[in-house]
Amino acid sequence: MKDLLAANVRSHARRYLATGLAVTISTAFVVACLFFTSALAEGLIAQTRSAYTGAAIAISLDEDTDADLPASGLEGVAEKVATVPGVSAVGYERSALVSLNVGSTRIKKGLTTLLPEPLAQPRLVRGALPTDGHGIVLDEESARILGVGVGGQVEFTDLAGGRGSDQSGRTLGGSASGHSAPTLTVTGISPAVRSGMASVRMSAEGVRQLGLGTYIRSVLVAGDGLNFAEESPVSAADSAALTAAVKKVLADEPGYVVLPAQTALEAQLDKGKVGVVSSAGVILLFPGIATLVSAIVVATTFQVILAQRRRELALLRAIGARSRQVRSLVLLEALVVGAVSSLVGTVLGTVITAASLVPLGVARDAGEALALVPWFVVAGTGLGATVLTALLGLRPALAVSGVAPMVALSPVDEAAPSARRSTIGRMVVGLVLAAGGGVAMWFGLADTDPTRGFLITFLGGLVTWIGTLFICSACLPAITGAVGLAVRGPVGEMARGNTLRNPSRTAATGTAVVIGVTLITMMAVGATSVRATLEGEVDARRPFDLVVQSIEGDVRPGLLERIASTDGIEAVAPVRGVTAELRTGGFSIPVSLMGVPDLQKVAHSEVSAVKEHLVQLPQDDHSIAGPVTVCAGGSTAAGGEAGHGAQARCVDLEAETSTEVTTGAAMVSEAVLATIAPDAPVVRVIVKLAPAADAEVVQSALLSLDAQVDVNGAALERAMYGRMIDLVLAIVVGLLAVSVVVALVGVTNTLSLSVHERTRENGLLRALGMTRASMRRMLALEAVLVSLTASLVGLALGVFFGVVGTWAIPLDVITTHIVIPWQVVAATVVVAVLAATTASWLPGRRASRTSPVEALAAL
Repeated sequence: MKDLLAANVRSHARRYLATGLAVTISTAFVVACLFFTSALAEGLIAQTRSAYTGAAIAISLDEDTDADLPASGLEGVAEKVATVPGVSAVGYERSALVSLNVGSTRIKKGLTTLLPEPLAQPRLVRGALPTDGHGIVLDEESARILGVGVGGQVEFTDLAGGRGSDQSGRTLGGSASGHSAPTLTVTGISPAVRSGMASVRMSAEGVRQLGLGTYIRSVLVAGDGLNFAEESPVSAADSAALTAAVKKVLADEPGYVVLPAQTALEAQLDKGKVGVVSSAGVILLFPGIATLVSAIVVATTFQVILAQRRRELALLRAIGARSRQVRSLVLLEALVVGAVSSLVGTVLGTVITAASLVPLGVARDAGEALALVPWFVVAGTGLGATVLTALLGLRPALAVSGVAPMVALSPVDEAAPSARRSTIGRMVVGLVLAAGGGVAMWFGLADTDPTRGFLITFLGGLVTWIGTLFICSACLPAITGAVGLAVRGPVGEMARGNTLRNPSRTAATGTAVVIGVTLITMMAVGATSVRATLEGEVDARRPFDLVVQSIEGDVRPGLLERIASTDGIEAVAPVRGVTAELRTGGFSIPVSLMGVPDLQKVAHSEVSAVKEHLVQLPQDDHSIAGPVTVCAGGSTAAGGEAGHGAQARCVDLEAETSTEVTTGAAMVSEAVLATIAPDAPVVRVIVKLAPAADAEVVQSALLSLDAQVDVNGAALERAMYGRMIDLVLAIVVGLLAVSVVVALVGVTNTLSLSVHERTRENGLLRALGMTRASMRRMLALEAVLVSLTASLVGLALGVFFGVVGTWAIPLDVITTHIVIPWQVVAATVVVAVLAATTASWLPGRRASRTSPVEALAAL
């Protein structure tokens, strides 16, 4: 048995090549996804643990507290805690959005305070942490954009509160105040920014000097005499006494929770488990799909290989081999193929993933990457792939070993009645599943609870998809034959006939392609529609691309022309404003009055103009109603040229509230403002971008026009949505592409086996005058017919499930936009057909190079 097994594996190695390749690709993919999921979870845990390095106690706001407490309040708490005996250090993080500039280059970044030692410190790639309030740490990307290194100088502006102020109350960063912006020295460079991490760091003293008015949500406390670990917190037992002492000091401070650092860490890890499990579930969905496609390819390959070897196995039975021995031989062959392929795939997946974790920033070096390998999971995956391969060969092995030798030596009727009964059975099962799933999807879309409706729709869609796969496996040969009617000529007719000769093989191969194309199309339609929906929602709620303002208050006339001439800007609309008074009911209210021009030319949705008889006020000004006198100029201009005899100009208007008006402001039409303040300066410029403009590039260009300019707007939000969705789509399509590759391996395998089956027929065709080119063209047409039919079916299913999925997603939006990315759809069809045509090259070459005499002499 051992010698026969080795001989069979060697002699049939070419036939098993496609099987082994499918198993190798799928195993490597599963290992890579498991590896990456484990590394991601370990990285998140390590990052969370490192945040508590050196901490004995964590103080945070009570979850029942709705609002943040002011920074000054928490600073007082920290000062109290610092006086507790046994406390060695108290640290808290403050964050702010800041502007950093070197010359005319400006960037916006998030700033976070450094913690005192022995609490967690950031890792640096060069330089050192600042020792005073004049130093700053930049990330590598920020340093590259600004063109500075260690020892370089950058200027700072607090964008959250305008110009900062130091402890004496002196205004910082405003040329109008007579003071230049603070200059900071770069003392160190940290690694490139990762999601959710601050990119700019300063000492607590430096943040206080800059007067950042931000909030603090937690305080970390270190204690004397406690054993601090490098990247692990202090145990709850060690910090119990210190925790009790801190609680006693803060007994009169409401709204704070004092916990041992270990307890706080465990609570945070528990919260993060849901996200980790969800992410792992999503990631592992894709190797599951690839495994399903691989199973279809492998099962089909085994079925065809053993059908080809019926005569060989029958001869073994005829010379005395028992049915059990034949079955064991076939299963051992499958086990060997699965073991070798799984081993290669496991090693390949481990090496590729370990090498990719370093550039992705998950691991620092190859050693740390390999330490993240879940070896027991990887070994289990390889073993599971081996067992699955053997199980997939079990059914055809039972079928071929149960056939009597005389029957096996007789010709095979590929369109036997049993095959037709199987087709009918698959059709009935598919229709039942598709109908049941469709009803569930309808109820899910009609459900008033969006979250519950999405879950019902998802489950119904999954059942419907499984049903459609059964239907496809039954109908694809007939659909392929119908599509093949469009192919003319003898070669085309023979190619069409070949696809119908073995319907089960055509159905299995085509179904594998259908799965990949359906999922890619579904994700493309869903992602494009969600992006259009989110962008439409942003346009409806915030219809303007960018808003340019000056920290000084007024936009200089020369600056307005420079803004309008900036590359990437299609149109601008200057908005003028002054300080004014609202007089009603015997009292007056100072407001920032803006005259709104026609903004439709710079808007992405319908914008209502302010009517000339109205003044729009914030919705919280419910006490103001009816006639209002609006005055500007003269003594009403606070901080202006009051007291010089100028006469205020007034106009009587009707008051109405609007959600577009912020507290302390009011809006009138541009014409009304011109009558009471003809010389009103421009206070903001609304910008509409050109269709192909990059929002961040234009923002950087506008920021670089003037040191006092600040730029924000909905275009940045739209760009963020676009980047996120494009990134997710690229990753998903890349993952799903593996299943398509496996499916195309099945196409190659099917054609190769078909060539081997038709050796005598191909030899006869060559003897009758068929050229080598015609032989290759016939096989290429077979591949095109199968892949084209499967792609068209997959596209139809993908569009359907993508549209339904978009409707089902619980988005809080006004309108859901459905967009079919026809370019992606067309590209999917073209790639599938070209790949299938390429897959037919090797079988076609083999068929065309077979000698007619040798082919006719073959058994």
